[in-house]
Amino acid sequence: MIALRSLGTGVAVLDRSGCVLTIDDRFLALHRIDPATAAAERPSDGWPWGDLLASSACGLAGDDARTLALAWATLDEDASRGVDGSRTLRLGDGRALEITRALAVDGTTVLTITDVTGSAKTAGEPAVPSHLTHDMNNLLGGILANLHLCLTDTAEDHPARPRLETVNRAAIDLRSLIRQLATTARESE
Repeated sequence: MIALRSLGTGVAVLDRSGCVLTIDDRFLALHRIDPATAAAERPSDGWPWGDLLASSACGLAGDDARTLALAWATLDEDASRGVDGSRTLRLGDGRALEITRALAVDGTTVLTITDVTGSAKTAGEPAVPSHLTHDMNNLLGGILANLHLCLTDTAEDHPARPRLETVNRAAIDLRSLIRQLATTARESE
């Protein structure tokens, strides 16, 4: 959990209709959504993700809210064509966020948001030790090696191929973040 928090990642899961099933505090915080206000305003029949982003619970500045809503809408369009995707965007407050949307096998949608500027780490959170980032990098190397083998053994026209390529790109991006985290950890020790 410390590693995910240090990477600044938040996760939300939506049902087939696009209503929020689960949403973590980091996901809310990166969208500047107040959890108490969101809970108080939540409709009894579920909260569609797009409505939550546009609600009064969202404290993003107008331009930032529109930028983020447009990026999520673009990912929704990609999903309607059966493509998982990610976008990186810069907000007016200087944060760079990477958002991803993927359809799970059970039909739910998994949304993630990562603060790639590193500003999500707060002073109260412990630094990640360099030995942990080293272990994470090694584990991810094994995952990437297995993904490479899977991609090699999967025909170009196989229905699983686009998903494997998406996972491979995400793993490569994660490895880059872990290496940045490792550099920071070594410098702080």
